[in-house]
Amino acid sequence: MAISTMFVCTHCKKSIESWSDANAYYLDDKGQKQYVYHPYMDDLSHCIGNDDPHLCLDCGHEFMIDSLAPTSVCLKCESANIISDQKLNGEVCPCCKKGTFKVDPFSFSVS
Repeated sequence: MAISTMFVCTHCKKSIESWSDANAYYLDDKGQKQYVYHPYMDDLSHCIGNDDPHLCLDCGHEFMIDSLAPTSVCLKCESANIISDQKLNGEVCPCCKKGTFKVDPFSFSVS
């Protein structure tokens, strides 16, 4: 089961949806990533990696970090001030630099 959490900036209302299971994948015959999402978990045993959504807290760039090729810097500005979207609660919004991300208690999804 995967759970969605919505983080919303208290100032500019920028929102980011975060899923608890990130993006598990396997490589097909052509070497292309094939993602396995809940509830279609039959191929989970073939998964070799996970793409985890991240946010740069300096420039606001949203990007994936591959568990098989991890990075510790933003792919756009090369800042080390990056965070998994699962951990945004309380962080300063990089878009407006005035508000902080808070969990939206009225937005809840389960898959």
